[in-house]
Amino acid sequence: MRSLAPIAAVQLVGNALLLWLGYYWLGLGETRAATLAWSALVALLLLTLACWLHGATFACFSGTRRLPLRRLPLLVVAAIVLLAVYWALAQWADYTSQPAFKIASYLTMTFRKPVKPATVLKVFKLALWLVRWMVVPALALPVLCGIATPAARPHPTEPPATEPPATEPHPTEPHPT
Repeated sequence: MRSLAPIAAVQLVGNALLLWLGYYWLGLGETRAATLAWSALVALLLLTLACWLHGATFACFSGTRRLPLRRLPLLVVAAIVLLAVYWALAQWADYTSQPAFKIASYLTMTFRKPVKPATVLKVFKLALWLVRWMVVPALALPVLCGIATPAARPHPTEPPATEPPATEPHPTEPHPT
């Protein structure tokens, strides 16, 4: 079995560099178009390097030594889609207070007992927590791992895996003549 020490060391150094680049990106000004373009380029570089670091870890655990670079753009697109999903979840979290009041009012009318809007809001927050920290990662990690590992999805230029030619079985009965 392969030792985890080199992988942990690469992850530690790589994540430290990503953190430094993230702090640099947060400190960039956005007063002019050139600095805004530089900020966008640094953000894309940060996302690409993060995908490369963690995609290579997925590939390493799948048995290959490194992440093929031709898979990196697809991995970056998948990470952007994942960021959009988390952005939508954040927007939903901001919106949930209004439906919580309406649902609490409906439940109070239906059950003829007071239902606090704070209780319904707690249920919404619990559901959001479950989706954010359990459902989305459980759905996203296999997809990201499948993109990062070469065995999961062959590239169109890779030769298809061929099976050995099937041998014809020997007849058990004599052929009628």
